[in-house]
Amino acid sequence: MSSPSRRIIGVALLLFIPVAVFAAGLVPCGGVSESGVAEPQCNFDFFVLLIQTVINTILTVIAMPVAALSFAYAGYLYLTSAGNESKTKQAIAIFTTVAYGIVFALAAWLAVNLAVNTLLRPGFSLLGS
Repeated sequence: MSSPSRRIIGVALLLFIPVAVFAAGLVPCGGVSESGVAEPQCNFDFFVLLIQTVINTILTVIAMPVAALSFAYAGYLYLTSAGNESKTKQAIAIFTTVAYGIVFALAAWLAVNLAVNTLLRPGFSLLGS
């Protein structure tokens, strides 16, 4: 990994670490709310809600800004290549890698979200009863 790529990843991590620290409220169960009302006990549905919240947070708060920074860096490389074919190829490689990564991440999110919403909807049973 080149030095500018490491810098971009380092800056992105420094910007998004505080988001991971303030993880309160990920699952609304098993405690006492701010108003003093007891929340329902945790069960499997809340576990699935936790997984969905974590995946959505990773995609929206971490993956998309990092992808935007990577696109910006690739655009900078492309614009400043000044006919240098190696920099142009590197910029195009970054563009395609980031685009494939976004498509892969969103497809995985879609598959997980579809499975969770289908299999865990109220009244659904794998046993047919």
